[in-house]
Amino acid sequence: MRRKGIITMAAALVIAGSPPASASDPRPTAPGLLLPGTFTGDLPAASGTGVRHQLDLWPDQFFQFRRT
Repeated sequence: MRRKGIITMAAALVIAGSPPASASDPRPTAPGLLLPGTFTGDLPAASGTGVRHQLDLWPDQFFQFRRT
């Protein structure tokens, strides 16, 4: 459940600053967002130990999401 929230939040950050796509480049961009970028954080787990989440955003419109 939290994974969807983190991915949704990251997508919202990228899309929120996007100007309308031009005909020559249909991919959305986010002015001011320096890519590649990495976002990390720990979320509490039921066992008491935290779960580390890491989201990597790449300039070629790909991402990688890891939990450890």
